[in-house]
Order: sequence, then C-alpha cells, then structure tokens
Amino acid sequence: MKILKSIFCIILLFMSSAVISQNSSDRRWLIIVNEDENSTYQEQLNLILAEKESAIERKIAIMHWSRNMIKPVFNYIQDQDNPLAYLRSKISDDKNFEVILVGLDGTIKLRQDQPITTDKLFSLIDSMPMRQREMRGENKR
Repeated sequence: MKILKSIFCIILLFMSSAVISQNSSDRRWLIIVNEDENSTYQEQLNLILAEKESAIERKIAIMHWSRNMIKPVFNYIQDQDNPLAYLRSKISDDKNFEVILVGLDGTIKLRQDQPITTDKLFSLIDSMPMRQREMRGENKR
C-alpha cells in the first residue's frame, strides 16, 4: 500500500510540474483588458512605454484584450500563438478597464481596475523570487 501511495505521489508531482511548465513563459505579461483604446488604456500603455528599457529588463510584455481581439502591443514575438490562452476563462472582457500582471510561472500576480504606475509595477516585480534570482544573475531563463 505504501508503494502505491508513493507511485501516486510521484505521478501527481510530474503532472503538476507539467502544468506549471506548460503555463510558464519567458515574459511577465501585463494584460490590459479594455474594450477600446480609450484614454485609460493609452495612459497605462504610455506609463510603461515611457520606461521601455526598464520594462524589457524585467521581461514585461503587454497584450491588449477585448471582447473581439487579443493583440500583442509590446515586447512580443509575433509568430507565437497566444501564450495566455489558458487564462481566457479567468479574465472577463466585460470590464471598462483592468490591468493584470501574469508572472513567469503563469499565475496572476496582480489585478486592478486602475492604471498601475511603473514604480508600483517594478517594485512588485522586483520583490518576486524569480526576479530576485535574475538580479543576482542566478536565473538565465
């Protein structure tokens, strides 16, 4: 019976690591959910683009989601499929505005209905364990 439990635990461990790696990315995604490219959307985009180098250093990519489209906006390789498709059911596009940060591990790290300042965004990212390893030069991901 102990052997069966051990085998079951090992199988469960492999399955969970496969799901995590499947949803992991080489980017931290900032999803801007907004039906049109209105002033709030532009404000959020401009905040990040004003500090483009710092955003790239932190591996931030931006994607615009609306009811009718998903459009890469910044720091995105065009020939990829949507790397965030697995989140589609968790994100409502009925919101007036929402900004969502998705970490390298594929999990949602922040959701808010107001634009996020770069100070707050960069501070949040810099406090994450994976970013800490990047800054120490330990993570070559």
